[in-house]
Amino acid sequence: MVFNISEGFLRRRDKETMQFLRYAIASNGELKAGYYIAEGRAYLQPVETAALIQLNESIARMLRRWYAALKGKGGKSRTED
Repeated sequence: MVFNISEGFLRRRDKETMQFLRYAIASNGELKAGYYIAEGRAYLQPVETAALIQLNESIARMLRRWYAALKGKGGKSRTED
């Protein structure tokens, strides 16, 4: 997830950053599923899973807000602003 964010940011165009943010949002969703799987296999306790899910959802909100902000700008190049 963090690699998707950094790669998109380094592209220097909001449209490309948005593409990689979508990848990061999807990866974050996969991670959330992994927490449930880990709990189901008794690798995590329910309280640990709940805390991780809460963090995961907080990150998802941040990613969606960043995506929405870029979408509102129309995908401009940051070097042109």
